[in-house]
Amino acid sequence: MIQTDLLWQHVDARQAAEVEGQCLEELQREEAQDQQGKLEKARLRGNHALRKEPNTQDHARLLCEFEHLQQVDLLRCRLAVNSFPAQIYQPLYRQQELRDEQQRDLEIAFQDTYTEESCMCCYSNSDALLLDVKVCRLSMFKYLCPMCSQL
Repeated sequence: MIQTDLLWQHVDARQAAEVEGQCLEELQREEAQDQQGKLEKARLRGNHALRKEPNTQDHARLLCEFEHLQQVDLLRCRLAVNSFPAQIYQPLYRQQELRDEQQRDLEIAFQDTYTEESCMCCYSNSDALLLDVKVCRLSMFKYLCPMCSQL
């Protein structure tokens, strides 16, 4: 019986060793698979990062270009606004007043130009007559002088 017990123990030990060996092999296989899975995930992350890096660089480059274009456009707009006449920023009533004032200045200049050679016979010492003096450009228009009816 003792030998039978030893034989059973011996057989049981062999079976236990075989089972233990199989468990170790299974653990080593699982560790290798886990390690391989981790390496595959790291490789995928690395590839994704490498694909993403040019996009990040392109994004930064495009932002720089857009900022430069924005500055150029802002400068162009400033130059365009500076080239506008100052009257564009004035209210409409003020623009009309300026046009009327310019028209009056033109009329006065026109009158001054054509009254230089006016008929001297129409002037007198009377202030009332000085206000009623009409232009008589004998040399250019051949009008009758309204005050003295001369050519």
